[in-house]
Amino acid sequence: MRYVVIAPGDRVARETLDYGLQKLVEAQYPNGAWPQRYRGEKADPNDYPILKASIPEVYSRLYEKQYYSDHYTLNDDALRDLIWTMLEAWKQFGNREYLDAVRKGGEFLLMAQLPEPQPVWAQQYNSRMEPAWARAFEPPAACGGESVGAMRMLMDLHIEFGDAKYLEPISRALKWYERSKVADNTWNRYYELGSNRPIFGDRDGKIHYSLEELSEERQNGYTWSGPFFFPSVKEAYEELMELGREAVLQSRKPKELSDRNKRRRISRLEPRVKKVIAGLDRQGRWVTKGGLRQRDYEFGDRVETVRFIENAKLLSGYLRLTKHR
Repeated sequence: MRYVVIAPGDRVARETLDYGLQKLVEAQYPNGAWPQRYRGEKADPNDYPILKASIPEVYSRLYEKQYYSDHYTLNDDALRDLIWTMLEAWKQFGNREYLDAVRKGGEFLLMAQLPEPQPVWAQQYNSRMEPAWARAFEPPAACGGESVGAMRMLMDLHIEFGDAKYLEPISRALKWYERSKVADNTWNRYYELGSNRPIFGDRDGKIHYSLEELSEERQNGYTWSGPFFFPSVKEAYEELMELGREAVLQSRKPKELSDRNKRRRISRLEPRVKKVIAGLDRQGRWVTKGGLRQRDYEFGDRVETVRFIENAKLLSGYLRLTKHR
């Protein structure tokens, strides 16, 4: 366990961080899931019973414009990232609430695995723990995309805590992937509940069976198929089974660089670090100038999250190398 020491001048940053983490704890459902959006009110356990996932015999095949922000969501690997965040928060600060949130999140992933013959995960679930609609082009389905993140998270939880229950769902999910390929190392994002046929969605709120049926905007504006990092997750699982948890833990420990290699890395990074710092405006922002067009929108000067993340990673990596100089 390691703890972060916050300097007095960073008290506002620490208070802000604690507030955000506490809100994540509050937003978690009794079953360990998180909503797509948090309304600021803790969920009533009577409205969100703890259930195992099921595939409904009958469900709406037409988007009904229902409010979906309260759904339990795995979309874009949000659940995986939230569990990782709470795990890192526990390691940094030692708050038992954060560890409890991690364990509850793991329990949800175990409960959310769909039954055979589609033992993977849905993109989102309603309070009855059934795959549900989100946006008009995101139908209830077994999901070839976000299920990879679910498996990766379960493996990490096993490595972290040593509990074999986190590995139990994975062999069934791997078999589903083997029989559900649409091409070599390629899977569809959505598979129809029951039939397991690849399906697609559009802004018309209907389920489609081929990419060509979609509008041009939706054909190109969504990731409908791909490897979804499945080959690397499968390889990591096989390595874990072969080597065992302790060996994988050892391989993950950071290797200490020699002073010579550390100086070399610092020297290579310094020009980029200086450029990044010089690129900040008077308000401490990295501003990307205009010239971006997406769909019907023309964007002018803007702050881009992806640029912030890249620059923050560069600076934090540089500080890590130089902190003991």
